[in-house]
Amino acid sequence: MPVNVKEEGEYEGLSGTFKAKPASVADKVVEGKEGRPDALRVIFEVEDQDKTLSLFVPIHADAVGRLRPFIPGLTSVTATEAGLRDLIAAMPTDAVTVYANNGSIWSRVAEVGVHRAELSRLMLFTRASDNETRARFVLETPDNTEISWTAPWKVKASRGATPDKDDIAVSLNDSAFQYLCALGLDARWFEVEMSEAYQKGTLFARLGLDGQVPGFFEDPADITPELLAAVERHGKRQVQVEIVDHPQYGLGPKRAGQIKMVQLAPVVVEGAGNVEFDRELLRFYEDWDNLTRVLLARDDARFLIGGKLTGDGRPIAMAVMVPAIQAYPDAVKERKADGTPAIVLPPTLDSWKLNGLVCVNFLAERLMAAGPETLFELVNLGDPNPEKLLVWIAENVKEFASDMDADEGGETL
Repeated sequence: MPVNVKEEGEYEGLSGTFKAKPASVADKVVEGKEGRPDALRVIFEVEDQDKTLSLFVPIHADAVGRLRPFIPGLTSVTATEAGLRDLIAAMPTDAVTVYANNGSIWSRVAEVGVHRAELSRLMLFTRASDNETRARFVLETPDNTEISWTAPWKVKASRGATPDKDDIAVSLNDSAFQYLCALGLDARWFEVEMSEAYQKGTLFARLGLDGQVPGFFEDPADITPELLAAVERHGKRQVQVEIVDHPQYGLGPKRAGQIKMVQLAPVVVEGAGNVEFDRELLRFYEDWDNLTRVLLARDDARFLIGGKLTGDGRPIAMAVMVPAIQAYPDAVKERKADGTPAIVLPPTLDSWKLNGLVCVNFLAERLMAAGPETLFELVNLGDPNPEKLLVWIAENVKEFASDMDADEGGETL
């Protein structure tokens, strides 16, 4: 999103999608407003118009995110005025498609063709023409261009006088939720999460006697942040989208059907299929939540929330998962700079082997099946003893040693 530098009468201009190319950098540094950093203003000339657009580049390390769509392969910047001016001076000058609002460039738009992309942002807005609430989906491609479209938003939610009076109406048949499911939201899992929150009286955050009481959703008027987190948690999917230049809609994703739904095709991943990995991922959340509850003797304990380890889950991950994967590093695909395994949570196809995910699920299940006495002997959170745990794993989760080298490319009978 652009730097908020607009003052009355300044930088007003075009809104919409345009072909434009970088032409120059303004000499004057733009003062950042509301705590934002100062910025350089890159002036873009609009094709076929005697108009310009402005790309505001913060004089800050975050400039890499602003410039990456316009400078392929950019990974870091020198966060000084001089360094950024030198970098911008070498920016490719080919015309690109950009989306601008009031003269300020917000993003670079994917060109005509077929692209792989995944959900980046989800936000609500009110359409001025009919006052309708709509959701805007923004997907990002590997080359940092964006694909976006909107859909009607029909969710009705309210915070009651008491938790049992909270109410929310969600239809997974609405187009917005069909898109979310195509992009990674697991409908069954989401319904379970919603049901649990409703039964526990934690559907919406509220002010209680002891301060703020957390809820599954923070604000009934806008549940999109939590939905975006759910897509991440359930396993965000990359999809294939065809961009066309439609005579009515202009440049954007191809639509089809009676209600002109955007076409999102699943990306076929070589090797382990998405369906199999997603099924194992569901077991992962259940198994590690259950292990956390057993070790802490608390029914409300959770291992991960919003894709991040909880205060309960972190010591269990460090005492159980980390030593296991350090002993069997081929369970995951990525490595840190020092060569040790990078354990990415939640697991994804890019960061974990399917076999590795299966093995850590076996580990959690078999630890619980061993019984409380063995479990608490092997996993002492107050005084961790990974050596004892690793000896037990070698005997009871032999798949760690036998299955990591297995070919995950499929089999023909």
